[in-house]
Amino acid sequence: MDQLRLVIDTIPTLVWSCRPDGAFDYVSRRWSEYTGISAQDAMGSGWMAAYHPMTLANIKKNDLRQ
Repeated sequence: MDQLRLVIDTIPTLVWSCRPDGAFDYVSRRWSEYTGISAQDAMGSGWMAAYHPMTLANIKKNDLRQ
């Protein structure tokens, strides 16, 4: 797993993963640098702090799980 994280942290893009309920369970170093939100703070629903409230409302409205 450490090798995979090393590879992920070297690619020039934002990487994250989430559980079926939408809660984040991983963010890359670059994602944290870009958003200014630590990996620990992004877990669960903490990632929502990266979005403007109007954008977040659209994300929630278009959520296909609902």
